Amino acid sequence: MASFGPALIGLLLPACALQYPVTIEIARYTATTGETMFSGFRRVGRFYSIFLWIMLVTVYLWFGG
Repeated sequence: MASFGPALIGLLLPACALQYPVTIEIARYTATTGETMFSGFRRVGRFYSIFLWIMLVTVYLWFGG
């Protein structure tokens, strides 16, 4: 991590700054409608929902969730 220095911080800060509002909006949607986020994403499209499930499973298997 020390070899990347400012480039890593330059990528990490915007990613963290975007993650918070997205998480808040998903929680707000869930509290308002009573549906899970995947139920809402299924309305966008079935393949989009399947793609998100694949990404979720991949990340949890990769990082050991």
